[in-house]
Amino acid sequence: MSPQTRPYELKMRDLFPQLYAKWAVYRGYEGSVMAVGMKLLYNDLPSYNGLLLKYLNTLPALKIIHLRRRNAIASFVSNELAQSTGVWSSYQHSDSDRTIFVDTAYLMEYLKDFLVRLENTEKYLANRSMLTIWYEDLLEDSTKELLRSQSFLNVPIHPLQSPFQRLETRKLSDIIENFPEVKNVFKGSAWEACFDE
Repeated sequence: MSPQTRPYELKMRDLFPQLYAKWAVYRGYEGSVMAVGMKLLYNDLPSYNGLLLKYLNTLPALKIIHLRRRNAIASFVSNELAQSTGVWSSYQHSDSDRTIFVDTAYLMEYLKDFLVRLENTEKYLANRSMLTIWYEDLLEDSTKELLRSQSFLNVPIHPLQSPFQRLETRKLSDIIENFPEVKNVFKGSAWEACFDE
């Protein structure tokens, strides 16, 4: 959420997502605007009784840029930190020393649910023009990934900059209070490599 978002816009987004998308995002624009977009989380597509997904399916020129993370554990930790601090973007103040205790049973359920949400999202978007950008690649070479995005959207190429900054730069072992225990529980699993630092 940007600091410019007004409370009534948030209420409209939550109550009438398809109308919000049409009114706030995909409305008519001046001739110089060639692409617009909105951020959706995995749970947003099937929610709202599917109304948002139905609306998006009426947009034939819709293109999807799917931002993913290779490290699902880092994604979990990022989400848990945001949930506990209320800080979701670099526009907000962050307590950079915050740590979390990870309940391994909860994390296992989270990962199972994550895989289901990812699979469902891929089904929802299967027939759409989609570009996958990996978060780690974006951090490593943002210029390259932003050029790929512009090319995919078929818009003129311009140097782009974002006012957002990465919120967390610490290692997982510096954030997860019981890191050795959590790492050991996932040893030999499909998630083991996520703990390599």
